[in-house]
Amino acid sequence: MAAEGPAGPAAGAVLAALAYERRDELVLLRILGFSRSGLAAMVLYESAAIALVAAVLGTSLGTALAALLVLVVDRATFGWSSQLALPGAEIAGIVVAIVASALVAAAYPARAASRLAIDARR
Repeated sequence: MAAEGPAGPAAGAVLAALAYERRDELVLLRILGFSRSGLAAMVLYESAAIALVAAVLGTSLGTALAALLVLVVDRATFGWSSQLALPGAEIAGIVVAIVASALVAAAYPARAASRLAIDARR
């Protein structure tokens, strides 16, 4: 959980840069009838989906690596093995915290996307 602290502002900066790069696409969506709140919601949904996929993949790969280390490497290297414990509630809480921090980081890009003027084309 300590890694989430510095990752929040970095994720916000990346999401803002992505929204800036996609401004032509976002303006086109406005021209086609998306509301301002619809654009903001789209940016937030995309951020939440990316964060959820990243959190699930990260926890899955982390769990697999932990199992490999505890069940195989410890036994082969040290001649003993400890018991693998998977705290499901804690892992679920971390996934929720990651998605929540992604939504907080996406708040500014979502607001910026919703404020794009229709005539903001290059």
